[in-house]
This record gives sequence, C-alpha cells and structure tokens, in this order.
Amino acid sequence: MELQIKDEGSIFLLDAGNEDASQWLAENLDPNATRWGSAYVVEGRYVDNIVQGFEADGGTVNILL
Repeated sequence: MELQIKDEGSIFLLDAGNEDASQWLAENLDPNATRWGSAYVVEGRYVDNIVQGFEADGGTVNILL
C-alpha cells in the first residue's frame, strides 16, 4: 500500500499509489471529502493522523515535492 502526499501550502493532496491504498482512503476518509482529480484534499491539521493510521495498517507514505 502506498500513499502519495503533496504539500500545497494550506492544503495537502493525498493520492493513492495503488488499489489497496485507494481502498484504504475510501474506507477511512469522509465519503464527502473534497477531491481534486483522484486526490483527496485535506487540511494540514488532519494529515498526521491520517498518515499514522495508514502506516499502522502497513502502508508506506511518499512525500512529493
């Protein structure tokens, strides 16, 4: 499972790197969350908790520059 995160200043874009990660995001994020293409738009204050949960479930996170 791989999650890609891009810091866009006041928001972060979280995008699944594969189908398992996509399923994890669908199950663990609000179904009404804002999307930008395939990525979820997340406020910075929530990113740490999402990453911790994702990694606890065996996922890896890539920070994109």
